[in-house]
Amino acid sequence: EKGDVKLTSEPNAWDDFIYTKLAGWINSLGFVWLPVVALVVSRCAWSTAFLLCAIANLLVLVVVLLPSLAVQPWGFALCALGRLMLFSFHHAYLIERFGIEYFGILNGVASFVAGIVGFVSYPAQLFAVPLGVFALSFLPIGVAIVVSILFPAVLRQRERTRAARELEGGGGGGRGGAGRGFVELVEKA
Repeated sequence: EKGDVKLTSEPNAWDDFIYTKLAGWINSLGFVWLPVVALVVSRCAWSTAFLLCAIANLLVLVVVLLPSLAVQPWGFALCALGRLMLFSFHHAYLIERFGIEYFGILNGVASFVAGIVGFVSYPAQLFAVPLGVFALSFLPIGVAIVVSILFPAVLRQRERTRAARELEGGGGGGRGGAGRGFVELVEKA
């Protein structure tokens, strides 16, 4: 299947597509995933939270590349979950790990890097569409998502090192849990 399913018979109307509208609606209703994200933040270590985020985003990529329009709403729902996870985990982690005084700079650097990855996707689309290989346009984002799985692995190793130091009595300064600081921040608000 190529394209989208039309709502009416007006062939040139850009806003006349069911799945295009559905994508906007589902993404804007992404807040319904908040209980899931709050549960992950409150009960999981950061490494697990970021790994779940990466898995959700990989699943979005897989669904987008499937040649069936019928499964695309699942991709939209996963995308809404992945976006909420990404921004919630990223912002809470930066504040908890580096403090509010460095949040703006670190968030800006991360946004800049993400912008470059997104920007590289547009030339890839221009190159891929005439060749009829639309999946090629997702290559930069797919590579970034796959590489992002390394971040939870590094976090996991740091959590194990910190836990080993605490067991040896050397301290470690860790809070010992997941996003407890984030949950406390939300509860104070």
